[in-house]
Amino acid sequence: MPTPEQDRTVRRRQLDIAIDHRLGEDFPAERREQLWQVQQRLERSRLQTAVRYLWRRLTARKTPATLRPGDADVLADAVAAAYGEVLDDAELRAFLDLEPGERPALPAQADQ
Repeated sequence: MPTPEQDRTVRRRQLDIAIDHRLGEDFPAERREQLWQVQQRLERSRLQTAVRYLWRRLTARKTPATLRPGDADVLADAVAAAYGEVLDDAELRAFLDLEPGERPALPAQADQ
């Protein structure tokens, strides 16, 4: 198991690779740091989301759904809005790999 510092280093490298690929290697260091801060804030809220998910599963009435309708859209919109605090519209579309007019969405899962 990686240490928390190793995990943090890997996640930062992943972000830098994504920025290099989608926004260009010359993307400013200051704005990279701002995106890193956004990602860290989103990561902290991940635990809260997991707890809410587990609570719903424990208190749900025998329903197979893990998310309520619209939860994934709300989550994707929140992530896009957070990154949108740093990026302009064109950069945000490039960073999230969206076509013009396409809304952010979580990747679809294949049926099991």
